[in-house]
Amino acid sequence: MSSRLLRVWTTLVAVSILPGTVSAAALTRADVEPFLDGIISQRLDRDDIAGAAIAIVKDGDVLLEKGYGYADVARKIPVSPEETLFGIASISKTFVGTAVMQLASDGKLDLDVDVGRYLDFQLKRAFQEPITLRRLLTHTAGFEEGGKDDLDRPEAISRLGPFLRTHQPAQIFQPGTRIGYSNYGVSLAGYVVERVAGEPFATYVARNIYQPLGMHHSTFEAPLPPALTPRASQEYRLASQPPRPIEYVARRPAGGMYSTADDVSKFMIAHLQDGRYGSQRILTDEAARTMHTIQWRGHSEGPGIAISFYQGVGNGRFVLTHGGDLACQHSDLWLIPSEHVGVFLIFNSTGKDWTRIRGSIWKAFVDRYFPLADPAPRGPAIICAARKPHESLTARDPIVFELSVAPSAPRRGTSHRVRGPNGGLPIAHADAGAPSDQRPTRAARLPSASTRLPRCIRVQAEARMSRPGQGAALPRPPDPRSSGAGVARRRQCTRRE
Repeated sequence: MSSRLLRVWTTLVAVSILPGTVSAAALTRADVEPFLDGIISQRLDRDDIAGAAIAIVKDGDVLLEKGYGYADVARKIPVSPEETLFGIASISKTFVGTAVMQLASDGKLDLDVDVGRYLDFQLKRAFQEPITLRRLLTHTAGFEEGGKDDLDRPEAISRLGPFLRTHQPAQIFQPGTRIGYSNYGVSLAGYVVERVAGEPFATYVARNIYQPLGMHHSTFEAPLPPALTPRASQEYRLASQPPRPIEYVARRPAGGMYSTADDVSKFMIAHLQDGRYGSQRILTDEAARTMHTIQWRGHSEGPGIAISFYQGVGNGRFVLTHGGDLACQHSDLWLIPSEHVGVFLIFNSTGKDWTRIRGSIWKAFVDRYFPLADPAPRGPAIICAARKPHESLTARDPIVFELSVAPSAPRRGTSHRVRGPNGGLPIAHADAGAPSDQRPTRAARLPSASTRLPRCIRVQAEARMSRPGQGAALPRPPDPRSSGAGVARRRQCTRRE
């Protein structure tokens, strides 16, 4: 088959199957409390979970903090958002990132020099590329992940530095080339904080994060301090089974923090306000912006990772998130910077469906309060090539197309994608947001080398929202029922050599 370029002019008529605007419920305590009461109470009963807590902040204030079920089933002690301590597991990593950014703002740390400068032992390396704090905090330093010897007994708590020296993982990826989740790497960043600050990591965080925010019921110390031990929730695999011992992880910066829902609320508010909480500040504006900016992506159109936060899912809105999982305690934290909203959710039991429960509650929340502005216009479309009727297209033939839309087309930040018949893979793509005389035309190949298509094929047209800028509101696609909106003009198919 010839490799000569085909110019394919397409006619797309996007007819919305579900036209109209999806209205959002008002995010108020009067609405969200009964909404979540029904969902969380049902999940506790259905999944055999002892207790949970949730905290929601909005516009710099606490909107809702509430406990559900029991912190201690046998003693019938209810969960309190202000009093009950939970192990927040890997959400601890966001405190490591905050501590590093504090010291970087003070000029005591450099995110992009090799961390060997700050350590008192040599790292085992398989590659010449530097292991930097930026890479440690984005899980791109290349370390293998493992959990050997990672649980301490209360009477034999490991010291952070010696543990990291003697439990080094293999470096299996070239630094900066891919994400390889690493508890060791984040704990190493915590140890750098300890070394540079000249005090234990737990002490540094207590003095520079907890105290300014008034987080009086939080700690990285192990075992738990006597004043906090009575507040700790019991941990259960199932609420109908006996509790399990509290977990103390040896790599404490990566997953060893204990806190309450009320304390985490204060941390969320500070991050949503670029480091400011009331009259206190834990990060400069610049440090907060750097920490919240995506640092690495595996694919240009995929979600990325910021410093100690992942990019989450929120109906087209930019979300910063991190989850946490111990053997029996499971949590998630979500921030929607553009809406000034944060949510923290934690369970003290694994239950019967721990892998999906938090995500399903988050989806219900964003679908109710932050739905997509409009359903994406979808409908049938035809792609025709200027070839003789008996000829067909194959994957070896590049397809170039132009999507022509009326003046009332979507604004900048909206793109249209034509999806082919082979598993929904994209076969063509163009930006419909730019003016028609500036709109790019891009080449794309058919899904596989064995694909043969007739002269005209029927596909689905889909309007896809893309985020124009961090924290910015997404534009709405036009209502296809309005005059000229979303209607493509017909063009003549031509063939070019």
